[in-house]
Amino acid sequence: MLHPVVRIIALNEMYNFLAPKSARGRPRTTTATELLDALETMCRISQPWWRVRAGSASYKTIHRTFMQMHRVGVFDRIHKQTTRVYLSRRRPKYHATDTTYIKNICGRDCIGRNPTDRGRNATKISSITDDLGVTLTFTLFPGNRSDQIVLPATLTGFDVPPGMELFADKGYDSRANRALVCLHGYRDRIGRRGQRKGHNARRKRVVIEHSYAHLKQFRHLRNRYDHTAASYSAFVSLACAIHTGQVMTSQKIV
Repeated sequence: MLHPVVRIIALNEMYNFLAPKSARGRPRTTTATELLDALETMCRISQPWWRVRAGSASYKTIHRTFMQMHRVGVFDRIHKQTTRVYLSRRRPKYHATDTTYIKNICGRDCIGRNPTDRGRNATKISSITDDLGVTLTFTLFPGNRSDQIVLPATLTGFDVPPGMELFADKGYDSRANRALVCLHGYRDRIGRRGQRKGHNARRKRVVIEHSYAHLKQFRHLRNRYDHTAASYSAFVSLACAIHTGQVMTSQKIV
């Protein structure tokens, strides 16, 4: 069940998109509520498009509407507005960044060979989370992209609270990344190669692993069946917004 804040934000965005632009044309065959419920169900159980039902609309109409909403940034705004509401009610103690691989099944772009899976094609998700595992921002990359390279694009356009710590593992260790982190206003907590790091740093970094574990409870995100990275990114945005609402419920953030 969606958190009330997440549901209101999502429905407002979908209402604005589905609102008729003129008096001409055929009326919509589905409502924003039906469409949101259908997309949430698909994100959770990963059913094929031809099984999706929303009102009297066909699955082709639902898929076309979904792609149109993504092109105008509906799902990105849902995630950003949900995150903004969450951050207005709670200040995180620190941030953590890491990547995870998504096995590619039908993807046609943003794919590369995964060195940890015998060279099979995969897509990499790079994200920044807070101390409760809430995904604040994410970016998709090919699976063969190094962690040292993905950090600048992940931080692009992300507002950093002053004095916030950023924890990352040794895969991000480079002079350029350390300078970039400090330039964005973070306090550098990137692990150094060749040096043993204390248990406290690992304990703080593990929250992002828990965040990925929660996101992969949405079965549509475990393997990539979407042909385009854009459609997969839309489902990731929707799942991140839903997970943020779950954290707000469990932590009693009102």
